[in-house]
Amino acid sequence: MPDYRRDHRLYNKFLPHIIKYLEPNTVIVDIGSNVGDTLAEMINSNTNFDFVCIEANDKIYEYLIKNIDVLNKQVKNLKVYKANEFVGEKLTNVSLLDYEGTSKVDINKRGKKQSKKLKLILDNLNVKKDISLIKIDTDGYDFDVINSFYDDFNSDPIIFFECFYENKDQLNGYLETFPKLLKKGYSYFSLFDNFGQYMMSTSNVDEIKELLFYIYNQYRKDSTRTFFYFDILVYNKKRYKQILK
Repeated sequence: MPDYRRDHRLYNKFLPHIIKYLEPNTVIVDIGSNVGDTLAEMINSNTNFDFVCIEANDKIYEYLIKNIDVLNKQVKNLKVYKANEFVGEKLTNVSLLDYEGTSKVDINKRGKKQSKKLKLILDNLNVKKDISLIKIDTDGYDFDVINSFYDDFNSDPIIFFECFYENKDQLNGYLETFPKLLKKGYSYFSLFDNFGQYMMSTSNVDEIKELLFYIYNQYRKDSTRTFFYFDILVYNKKRYKQILK
């Protein structure tokens, strides 16, 4: 991370910044926690939250547990829930492919990973407090994660997800999700490039569609590569002033 940060100084900086303005004594959910690098960054910024870390990859989850143990020794009264689960709705019986320090869903190979809705996982963990932020990073299927909790939450939690796609099915999954979020009350979308640089904010789904096709055309090798994916912050009108800070 320090080496990557030297080249891209804004990488992974936004979430540790924005949680300073969220309601204390609430819950931050990290779906696709990997080894806990984002968790550590957020804790270094603000410890006035309970954290839920969910990681589906069994091998990576072992490292996550070890890192949470280290953080618990360093930070007093830290509350971190953890779960080795695959959050989703339609994707199930999948295999996870290890890939450059993370994992991806292998849709061509059936496996033992069963998808679970986020609410069920939180209920099993006995998480009772209000959720102020849901962060998602599942390498191509964040839209399926969002669909899995779409009916269970109102538009109050901020959602920050990685809009990464490599094929038409994944692209369509995201394109179908944005209008649903708008209908739910998430009326603002702020976009960042994958290096952490803020790009723009909009409430216009057609504008987002054009930007997503901009990246998709680069995957199809129709144009020169500029960056690789978007990180997108989704929030409602009530939280608009918080985000502006």
